[in-house]
Amino acid sequence: MYASCVGEIASHAMRKPVANLPVYQFEQTQRFEQSRDVIFAHFERAELLAELTPHWLNFVLLTPPPIRMYQGRIIDYTIRQFGWRLRWRSIISHYQAPDYFVDEQLKGPYSFWFHEHRFVENDDRSTTMIDTVYYALPNWLPNFLSRWLDRIWVRPQLKKIFAYREKRIIEIIAPQHEKI
Repeated sequence: MYASCVGEIASHAMRKPVANLPVYQFEQTQRFEQSRDVIFAHFERAELLAELTPHWLNFVLLTPPPIRMYQGRIIDYTIRQFGWRLRWRSIISHYQAPDYFVDEQLKGPYSFWFHEHRFVENDDRSTTMIDTVYYALPNWLPNFLSRWLDRIWVRPQLKKIFAYREKRIIEIIAPQHEKI
């Protein structure tokens, strides 16, 4: 069942939302000692996003908690970039616990944002989480400028954000006796 959805997700993500608009891909993998069910239970709590987002983005969750995750769920929040508060609205477009979920931007700073969170149970019952993000910069940017901005600013920012998240999630989910 999951394999058939991956093809659907990939083909959906690779459709260009605007003709000739470059769509970029970013992928991050992280391994956890905990089972897939435990890890998925953490990530399906949308409130966790506030704890996993670097402070410099000034993330504010607007959707009142608790936020139950399901396909079709709308989540509103803001981030701050360049001194501007930007509203972001996402929809959980695909949801299959504990295998994966996808959030897509409905409104926000990108022309296109499609973020797939996959949770793979390994033979030793540990979990590998694979985040794949497809995104396009604002469609009013000329393509050469979009490619340049992605290379010098957007992709490096995504790397910093995901590196921060990688450290924070370990602090949050580590068993109490392992925390330092």
